[in-house]
Amino acid sequence: MAQISGLIIAKNLPIFLKVLLLLQEKRLLNWKISHRLQSFQLVLDKRAENPNQEVL
Repeated sequence: MAQISGLIIAKNLPIFLKVLLLLQEKRLLNWKISHRLQSFQLVLDKRAENPNQEVL
């Protein structure tokens, strides 16, 4: 069951991040959270460009 819910979360993670980034644009998230989100979004963008390459 945990694997299934993890798969659902992983599949919808980009949508979830976009919602959080929209909240950040509206200044509803504090600075530390928004900074971490931006870093994580950069990692996701790099993975989208090169899906077979490991991003550190």
